[in-house]
Amino acid sequence: MHGIPPLRFGRKRCSPLPKAQSGPKKAAAVAAGTMEEKMRVISQSELLRLSRLELTTLLRKIVSELPALPEGSNELRIAHYNLYNIRLALTRPEFRPR
Repeated sequence: MHGIPPLRFGRKRCSPLPKAQSGPKKAAAVAAGTMEEKMRVISQSELLRLSRLELTTLLRKIVSELPALPEGSNELRIAHYNLYNIRLALTRPEFRPR
């Protein structure tokens, strides 16, 4: 039993992610970059990887592009669907004030 480390009580400190793992930033850049070309549906799994700041930035970007989209178009429908999903993602428990 000499090789087993003692149990630790209290909070564990999480080590920061290595610099090579830039998943959320890349997902946000991909999602925001493609909107200029053609609006696409952003999946819930993509949205779950984004931080609150990235979600808010994406939400504002889509809202700013709404007036340029033709009424009744598929892109406008997708934009509204994305806004709904982003707002749902922003209601996650970890984003709520304590």
